[in-house]
Amino acid sequence: MMLSATSCDHSTTNPYGLKFENVESTDSTTLTEDVGAPQCKVKIGMEKVVEPFQAATKINCAIAAAVFGQHTNDLQAAADSFCSERLSRYHSRLASIYANERSGSMITDWYNYSYHIKGEYSFGYKNCLCYKTCVKNYEGGINSVSRYICLNFNPRTGEVLTQEDFFKPGSTPQLLELLTEALQEHFGCPYRELPQKGILKYTSLFVPRQILALRKAMVFIYNPYEIAPVSYGAIELEIPYNKMEDILNIKTDL
Repeated sequence: MMLSATSCDHSTTNPYGLKFENVESTDSTTLTEDVGAPQCKVKIGMEKVVEPFQAATKINCAIAAAVFGQHTNDLQAAADSFCSERLSRYHSRLASIYANERSGSMITDWYNYSYHIKGEYSFGYKNCLCYKTCVKNYEGGINSVSRYICLNFNPRTGEVLTQEDFFKPGSTPQLLELLTEALQEHFGCPYRELPQKGILKYTSLFVPRQILALRKAMVFIYNPYEIAPVSYGAIELEIPYNKMEDILNIKTDL
């Protein structure tokens, strides 16, 4: 069953008069009609901007592309399409496999799948608009995997703010020093001991793509597998802006 969008107004909490709407899409299916058959569940809960129109169009289009891989500014349609596609793919990939296994003695819980996507806005550094999406997938196996997609926007224009917008050219070495310090604090050990914990065992430290420019600090997110085994989940490192004053590019409110 698809759930229709309901409106909400955040204008009292933002200085731009931006208006938002909830986007929800929820559905499920079973692999067979048998009682207790494995099932696939999809649940999406997000927010989209509806006013002002020009900024909203760009913001929603960027979110649809990043989260659903779709080039549209209709976030509700993108969510519904994703929901339908996942349910259809579940049947096409698993129905015949499950039917063959069911004739034997190895029926397991590995055929239960779920997809949960939740995206929310907040206002951050220099009044930029931050959007954080958590994508949680379970496709059989033992553990579900959660990853984050972060976008920061100029709320007046709707343009995506990139690392190049936030930081001066040539800032990478200083950023890596700050991230190294934050990583050591996060795990409570010297940098050289991190590989013993499985951290940076097969890769060097880098500036992650997922950055959230919150009001008091910038959050750098390493998704599962990027610098550590999936058992650690996403690793979030927070760096206050006062430690980055020399390399920040945006000095005034947007």
